[in-house]
Amino acid sequence: MSNVLIGIIGVILFIGLALAGALFLGPRFSSTSNDAEAARYISEGSQISRAFELYGLNEGKFPDGVGETDTDQNKRILSQMVKKGYLKSVPQGSKNGNPSWYIDSDKGAAMTAIGTGDGNKNVCESARRQAGFTDAIKDCTATDIADKDPCCKIA
Repeated sequence: MSNVLIGIIGVILFIGLALAGALFLGPRFSSTSNDAEAARYISEGSQISRAFELYGLNEGKFPDGVGETDTDQNKRILSQMVKKGYLKSVPQGSKNGNPSWYIDSDKGAAMTAIGTGDGNKNVCESARRQAGFTDAIKDCTATDIADKDPCCKIA
């Protein structure tokens, strides 16, 4: 009987400690998680931008997506770079599960296109801080968006 009682007390203590740990680590853990995602945004965007530049140097023109079947111009360009071997695969981009990139062909810049969700917005803000930007997240089609901006919002 005492073994059962000790077992029940142990389970209750374990659950209590798990809940306390979750509450204690909550904001710190999510902030660290956002910073890691932000670093990934920056790294993947840089990879796409470098592949875009290399494509232009080697092929004599920048990728334009001609010959690809997707209706989204950005996805056609990325697919073209994958097929020609400039990218191994399309990087993940935002956390929504679909590769979502906005490619500014004039600047050769690749930015993670985020939607309206708070999670992606928080990660984008963290990425922009890491990249040295202090102003608000810009629209993907804004004329004053910097070529090193790691993310932009879809209007």
